[in-house]
Amino acid sequence: MSNASSQISWTTSSPVPALLRGLAKLGMRRGLSRLASGIGGRIRVRCGTVTLQLDLASAQERHLFLGLSEREVIALTRTFLRAGDTAVDIGSNIGFHTAVMANLAGASGRVYSFEPNPDLRTRLDYIVDHNPLKNIEVIQAAVSDTGGEALLQVSSLSGLSSLLTNWNPETTIRSERVPAVTLDGFLEVRGVDSIAVVKIDVEGHEAAVFKGARSTLERRAVKVFVFELTPPSHPAYSRRRTDEMLASLESCGYSLVNLAQNKGRRKARNRAIDRRSILDEPERLAPGYNIAAIRGGDHER
Repeated sequence: MSNASSQISWTTSSPVPALLRGLAKLGMRRGLSRLASGIGGRIRVRCGTVTLQLDLASAQERHLFLGLSEREVIALTRTFLRAGDTAVDIGSNIGFHTAVMANLAGASGRVYSFEPNPDLRTRLDYIVDHNPLKNIEVIQAAVSDTGGEALLQVSSLSGLSSLLTNWNPETTIRSERVPAVTLDGFLEVRGVDSIAVVKIDVEGHEAAVFKGARSTLERRAVKVFVFELTPPSHPAYSRRRTDEMLASLESCGYSLVNLAQNKGRRKARNRAIDRRSILDEPERLAPGYNIAAIRGGDHER
């Protein structure tokens, strides 16, 4: 299932960050994030032909640039997303995964990028404006179990904004009403009937996204979902809600995969696990509690 024809190559014209990324690729990662933080400010980074901005003053964005986080998610995306495919990025934040998806899908593919936080719109517009493939559409809306409006808790840390009031209240700077859609409703309006990859990162709201995608699940229109689970130590965690969400995926013919098995791999290895293992042994999951749900018959052989 690998996409051998479309490779991901991260480059930047800024010499010092380029050197640090080169060292990270060689496995010399100790202390690189601290060194990069001393540079600070935004740099232009190219993912293949798609250009985005990363702020080295942000620990999250430094780690993305240096390849210290999200590597397992990228490996999965690389495995299943091919030129000409459609992908959906729900909770795209600064657009890192949107850029990866756009590069892999190519000019004949399509990427729908959902981000409700208006403070991030300029970051996403920059990617669209500097994307010669012209295959990205940014939708400034939350994805949930019902359409209409939702109340977004906007965080001072961009990656922590959430529709849950108890997700990270200590960093919440304001509440803002934002448009909301369901995945089922959006795909029906757009006439999209086949999707390679859906990435979901909505800070505790994942179960609601899947509830609003019931028809999509039953039609098995998506090849693979990759998403975060709420950590059991978090106040917003509910074992019952997590169990119901995972059970609904299994009932529609999706196998659950622990992305921790892909640590350090460029190509995903996708052995299925039972949801009880996920619920009972969450410490064995990948950092960030990322897991995947892969449609039966689409596992790598």
